Amino acid sequence: MRRIKFSNILFNIFTLITIALATFIVVLLATHTRAFSVSTGSMNPTLKTGDIIFVKPVEFDSVQKKDIVTIEYNDSSGYFTHRVVRVDKENGLIYTKGDANEKQDPIPSSSKKLVGKMWFRIPILGQLSLHITKNTILIIIASVAAAALVGSFTALTIKKSKKRGGSYEK
Repeated sequence: MRRIKFSNILFNIFTLITIALATFIVVLLATHTRAFSVSTGSMNPTLKTGDIIFVKPVEFDSVQKKDIVTIEYNDSSGYFTHRVVRVDKENGLIYTKGDANEKQDPIPSSSKKLVGKMWFRIPILGQLSLHITKNTILIIIASVAAAALVGSFTALTIKKSKKRGGSYEK
């Protein structure tokens, strides 16, 4: 009976993590998807503070009532994500409201400020990024993927060296 080594298991885990993260990053880049951390409770219970949402760019004409959209503030100072309550296609305006808010947002948003529709979310993952820059989550994901890749290659190199009878000791 063949005995499975712990290093083989680690190598396989690192390889799977690397492939999964690399695939995830490629899909995000290919679809021009952006990640945002939810920083307020205005969309509770649908979105909670600390969730990460992934927003795919869309054409204004595809926006409909009840969609969850991310929009850049009129003064370009940041972004917000709310639910669409009405779309004025003729004037290029989007009327929004946070699920937890009693009233509709006071000023409609221009279609030019539309970032996109929420594609999916990952609960809690955004907690860390609320305390660091907005693009850091993608940097963290890429760093973890790179570390997993380096770990995989290191484990493979050590494994091959041991099979050849080599040693790293002097």
